[in-house]
Amino acid sequence: DLIRHAAGMLGPMPKQRLAAMRTGDTAFRVECANVDRVDAYVGDRPLSSTTVTRDVFSLTAPSRRGRELRLQGFRGDELVAATRVPLR
Repeated sequence: DLIRHAAGMLGPMPKQRLAAMRTGDTAFRVECANVDRVDAYVGDRPLSSTTVTRDVFSLTAPSRRGRELRLQGFRGDELVAATRVPLR
């Protein structure tokens, strides 16, 4: 009953997607849905902020500056999705 109740509460909420995969040494393919902006960080340092105009875009992250690429997806000013990708 608890799972059914939770599913009923979450069902009508907006859904979003944010994923990234390596396509080269420093290149990444970012896929997203229902987000307006994706901010990228290498470790805790800002790398870029991309206004989303397509569901798929490319991103370059220097591999020697950190251990992971961290992406945060926003709808308006609200953080709605996040993911991390190892750089090594």
